[in-house]
Amino acid sequence: MDLAHYRARVFNTYALVTYIPEPLGRFLDELSCSLVPGCRSHSHVTLLPPRHLNGSVEEALEVLAAQTRTIAPFELQITDIEIFNVTSVIYANIGLGRERLLELHKQLNVGALHYEERFDFHPHVTLAIDTEHEDIGELADEARRRWRDYPRSRRFLVETFNFVHNVAVKDWEEIAVYDLVGNAHSRQEC
Repeated sequence: MDLAHYRARVFNTYALVTYIPEPLGRFLDELSCSLVPGCRSHSHVTLLPPRHLNGSVEEALEVLAAQTRTIAPFELQITDIEIFNVTSVIYANIGLGRERLLELHKQLNVGALHYEERFDFHPHVTLAIDTEHEDIGELADEARRRWRDYPRSRRFLVETFNFVHNVAVKDWEEIAVYDLVGNAHSRQEC
């Protein structure tokens, strides 16, 4: 994958994510950082991948406020570690809740948030995207070994969505948090 092209494409974009709570989130953060030294990972599942808005930030916030009012918390489970062959991204697959994420992506990809995805939406947790490791298979095998040894629950409850903005290379700023079956509360002024 051409990382310079990817970085240029996602700069000044917006995404909707849900962060993975402790202790699973911490384990996945540490796993990511062991695969890509120096990463500043905050493990999450993306509902709307990075995109340029099809309207203003205010319009996007309105769409999210309206859409998220009807969404109840739901459970996700991480199953196994795989590689996206086209992009050489190592990721953790979603089992339980995968269909719900596909439905939500379709529901939320509207109005100011509508965007034609470069790839079909595939719910996952990115573990290593920015690696210069010559043998990505070897790195994935290490991730699989550590995942097999993880002794705790691989399930978590999704209770919030976070609307974020890419303000610099690898630097995402939170704009709003949406409590499922609740209202958004702004983290900063838009």
